[in-house]
Amino acid sequence: MFPRLFRSLIAFGIVMVLYQAYALVAVPLLTPSSVVKANTGAGLPQVSVNPVEKFQKLLSAYFPAGHWSLSGKPIVIESGQMMLVLDDYQRDDSGRVDISRCAVLFFPTPRASRGAPPRDAVIVEAPEGAKLQFDRDFNPARGKVGRIVLGQFPGPITIRSDMREPGAADDLEIITRDLYLSQSLIRTLADVSFRLGPNRGGGRRLEIFLLEEKFRRPGDKDLGITGVKHLEIFENVQFEFQTDSLQLSDAVALAPDARLARPQRVQLTGFSVPLAQANSGAAAWAGGAKQESVYQKPGAAAARPIAAAPVHVNCAGSFRVNFVDLTATFYKRVYATQLSFTGQSDQLTCDELSVRFSSNTQLAPDQDPDFRGTQREALGKLRPVLLRATGEPVRLDSPSRQAHARARTLQVDIDQRQVTLDGGTPQVLQAGNEVTAPVIRYQHPEKGEPAAIGRLWLAGPGRLSIAPRQGDPARAVEARWNQVPGVEFPVQLVRAEGRPVLLVEGRPSVEGATMGSLTCDRMRIAMREVPADGKEGPAIELGGSSPDKLALLPERIDAVGAVVIQSPELTANTHEVTVWVRPVGEQLALG
Repeated sequence: MFPRLFRSLIAFGIVMVLYQAYALVAVPLLTPSSVVKANTGAGLPQVSVNPVEKFQKLLSAYFPAGHWSLSGKPIVIESGQMMLVLDDYQRDDSGRVDISRCAVLFFPTPRASRGAPPRDAVIVEAPEGAKLQFDRDFNPARGKVGRIVLGQFPGPITIRSDMREPGAADDLEIITRDLYLSQSLIRTLADVSFRLGPNRGGGRRLEIFLLEEKFRRPGDKDLGITGVKHLEIFENVQFEFQTDSLQLSDAVALAPDARLARPQRVQLTGFSVPLAQANSGAAAWAGGAKQESVYQKPGAAAARPIAAAPVHVNCAGSFRVNFVDLTATFYKRVYATQLSFTGQSDQLTCDELSVRFSSNTQLAPDQDPDFRGTQREALGKLRPVLLRATGEPVRLDSPSRQAHARARTLQVDIDQRQVTLDGGTPQVLQAGNEVTAPVIRYQHPEKGEPAAIGRLWLAGPGRLSIAPRQGDPARAVEARWNQVPGVEFPVQLVRAEGRPVLLVEGRPSVEGATMGSLTCDRMRIAMREVPADGKEGPAIELGGSSPDKLALLPERIDAVGAVVIQSPELTANTHEVTVWVRPVGEQLALG
């Protein structure tokens, strides 16, 4: 989802090629040819003006037969990876230039003189031309072009590309009209719509802020623009993103099948805290006898993922893409909805939703003399790393999974497969089960890892209510724990010797309607990952509906420190208790 998402977002930035096209217009058209030759050294683009016949084959790959660029004698201007095609123009001594019709071609893939035209070329068409105004330094007779202070592209503007893949799967199209330009701003008050493959979106009132060159020297004849700062759509923001097999509710649920009751389905949320670095005394006693999982490998080939429905996003505020810190953000009453397989809609509601991207290239416009090239390189290597939703509260509702989450912040670390709920007493409910804690953090298992569950961290004080069977309150279990000074997460679900182990500090108390209660200073629960045995079996099933899904089977419980047991069968006070859990029909041993 996310690479496609950002490609969709930065597609708007291609509008900047209109601004870059001014450089092509300024030098070869506004100055006498003898002056152009005298000023083609450093600081000016290497430009060549050629008759259109030389480029007939190339242009016919991008424009239909009968297009104005393929008839008559338009002017073709080349400069690096860009090509400008002009129908006609007029200029006067005041610095004003009027172009009747124009098109700009940008080649992300360099074209070979005898090779096939690159299919990923980006074409910008302005059929009603452009009107440009230069500053007072405009003096073509002396080789002075000056800077463009105002510009207009009246009428419709189309930006399109076949992109890299054959077919329409990644084709780009952006449509707007009436662009206005100042020295550092491109804007339109009109509607803007885009399509990138199956992804669509748009809004009204677009602004693109450009970065002024910090290293420009007096007398430089370039435009003084070094890159793009940010892009913003202010009104009627609507987006639709195709997410492949990603479900919106994956942020708070492990299993895609809500028909089974899964008490410890830690559809909770999590941030990675490596065991060796965890700030908790529980880490010191996370060991246990080594025991191999009874589930070594899938018994059948993994089920082929089913493509998910698209995610619809709209907001009452603006949408901004920052091209320096590499973030894309929706503002004010943000709604993201996705139709589930059951026909119900999952929905994320928040005040602000942002996606942060990372690139191996560092962006520092104030310190980089070649920031234009650096930014272009960085945008070609982007990958999403963090999704963050904030609100009062953030609400994630998934009727299809009977799951609901509330918090002030929901954060997803994409690389680490970690989710965090934080602030405002986060709460997760699912099919009668509930967990509440100041911070809820969960890390999904690695892709392809045969594990029923990942890692979990819960701050204190907190509460966990479990209903093994819906509609059967007699089997409900509730656990509580307290905050522990100096310990960030009193509750941790970790892996020791390849097995899931739940560690609980903070004077935990576990109580059930029929089992009584157990209270101690700290508790350790060792579990095994086993094949699922159905909702009537003893295992806690966490997987989906595939035949190789896994489940958890509690095997040993260690309670240490001022242990108090109160039940119909036993009342005791002791320092330590070990409980071996056996399936129904086997003996229960206390040690």
